[in-house]
Amino acid sequence: MRIYDVKKTYHNQKSTVEALKGVTLTIEDNGIIMILGSSGSGKTTLMNCIASRETYQGKIEGVPNFDYLTQEFYLFENMDVLDNLLLVNKDVALIDQYLNEFSLTQQKHKKVKHLSNGEKKRVQFIRALLHHPGLLLCDEPTAALDHENTILLMNELKKISKDVQIVMVTHDIALAEEYGDRIIYLDQGVVTKDEVIHPMSLATSGSSIQKKHFQDTLQFVLKEIKSNISDSIMSVLLLVLCILTTFSVLNLKQNITAQSDYQTVFKNADNMILSVPKKVEYLKENEITGRNIRYSEVKVPDLFTYQEVVSLLQSTPEIMAVESWNNTTYPNLSLLFGLSEDDMKTYEIFKVQGVTDGNGDLWAQANFPEEQAFMVSNEFAPFATTQEYYDACRKDEASSYPQHYVSCFDLVHDQKKLPLLTGSLPSKNEVLLSKNAADMFMRLNGYQSYEELPGKTLKLGVLGYKNTYCDQDKNIPFCDVIEVKVSGVASIENDYTTILFFSGSFGEDPLFQHFTKHPQTMRLDYVRFLLEPGSDYKKIATDLNQQVSKDNVDIMQFDGKGLGHEKEFYQSSAGFMTYGIVILVILIALLVLRFVFRKKTMVKEKNILQVYGYSVFQERAIRNFILILLASVISFLLVGPMSNAINRFAKEHYYQPFMNQNAALLGVISIAFFILMILLESFFAKGKHYD
Repeated sequence: MRIYDVKKTYHNQKSTVEALKGVTLTIEDNGIIMILGSSGSGKTTLMNCIASRETYQGKIEGVPNFDYLTQEFYLFENMDVLDNLLLVNKDVALIDQYLNEFSLTQQKHKKVKHLSNGEKKRVQFIRALLHHPGLLLCDEPTAALDHENTILLMNELKKISKDVQIVMVTHDIALAEEYGDRIIYLDQGVVTKDEVIHPMSLATSGSSIQKKHFQDTLQFVLKEIKSNISDSIMSVLLLVLCILTTFSVLNLKQNITAQSDYQTVFKNADNMILSVPKKVEYLKENEITGRNIRYSEVKVPDLFTYQEVVSLLQSTPEIMAVESWNNTTYPNLSLLFGLSEDDMKTYEIFKVQGVTDGNGDLWAQANFPEEQAFMVSNEFAPFATTQEYYDACRKDEASSYPQHYVSCFDLVHDQKKLPLLTGSLPSKNEVLLSKNAADMFMRLNGYQSYEELPGKTLKLGVLGYKNTYCDQDKNIPFCDVIEVKVSGVASIENDYTTILFFSGSFGEDPLFQHFTKHPQTMRLDYVRFLLEPGSDYKKIATDLNQQVSKDNVDIMQFDGKGLGHEKEFYQSSAGFMTYGIVILVILIALLVLRFVFRKKTMVKEKNILQVYGYSVFQERAIRNFILILLASVISFLLVGPMSNAINRFAKEHYYQPFMNQNAALLGVISIAFFILMILLESFFAKGKHYD
């Protein structure tokens, strides 16, 4: 090994330090070469230049294959002595020979962290010798050792120095003079004396460190995990918590957001489209409510026939429900009863307004009584007369039908996606309650929970006269009652009306059948449709307009005006995820802190692996893959019970299920944490060899 005019200068903010000022040496013999000098003389800097761990000016040639032993103990503390040595050489017989020579046979299966400093130093020397280096660089090898261990170590080094070139930095002159075969003195970066005490044989280049195979790395990782089982278990459990919490947060976000968006559409009536007149005379400005539109000066062709509504339903699969009854209808009186306009004037109670279509047939609008449906209690008895009804309303405002007014919609297409809190979708002569309809039903009848409602009888009070508009008998009750069976409760509700859902085709529900004897001979003053959430509401409204093409009627998206307030906008239920996100942040912080606290150890272990031919990335990938795999298996086993528990909580609080057991999502999360672990370890294990 030849060192030519090596210079090294350190620059800092305050000063410039010349650590080496042109060192020239030839070191070619075996034996112990001692480099002496006071602190700051450049001893360690020269060693680092030889080991190529410092940049320098000059030239260093012919450096044998070497091992570099620093003052710090670079060992895997949680692995036993034997596994630390097998890291370099699989020759157990040779290892046993060195253990015997260094008086460590009894410590063979002890963990390194349980050894004394002297024993650790000897293990470190044995490991360095196991790959047969030609040069052993030692920086203060006896520092922090007591006299007994110092003598033991130096005696062993003296033995092996016949076959290995040892360059040792020390400040102990007595030690150098007793064991050194050559002593080099440095002072302020300059060689001041170079003395050969015992000439030795020429050094050889030694054996180079071979790159380790995948199988070697795998065996090492398994030993590493086993040797530090408590830390491995803690890592796996922390990863399980991170994976499950991330899974929960993403699952909640996906499902709650979808539910919230779905329900918000209904709540705000975003998916409601309806027919409105272009010209309105008898209403004040902005009083179009979408539930009681009265046309003025509209011609018969502007009204909707039953068949027109059916045709719109058939051509538009996005329509999930249509209002099954309207407040005012236009029966063809000429066709039904053969009545003339003069005949109708005799029915004062109706205050009939007659219109004639192009064929000369006479139609009439019955403005009174209004044919409304309203929810009543199970104890309700029909009013015998109009006056009795008004008297009851004045006496008890809660019994007034506008307080409990309901809108009845027929589910016209397959609506299995309609979210249920309890019960099932309705069959014939059954009704599915919206959430606010269920609340109204419970208030009226004293029920305490939604679970009680399926199978119960719901009473609807209806104003008007059954199956006829032109026949009044004082013996006929003013209010009829329709009874239907409750099938279940949907989780949706509407801010503008209280919805009841019936099954079947348009016009087949009990309410429509109650009022309409001849649907083919009637005209409807308006229609309302509920579209599947996520549809293009405005486009569908435009398409329906083109299909019906009426002069004084537009089909348009509900604009949110009515019932005394403007449209409100609701945000997604992100609050349900708040706790999960907070917990996840804490867990990831703990994961990061785990790397922060292990930074020094990770740097040390990374350097050891690099020195002895292991791929650090491969070791990290294998170790973290095993930990993530174990965590993923445990998470997969736990995600079912966890999802069931969260969904039970959701059901108990009347929400749709929050969680689904999405194995693909769990796999993606596991891969993400695998990558995160490698990135964190790479970041925190940055550093030069033996910092």
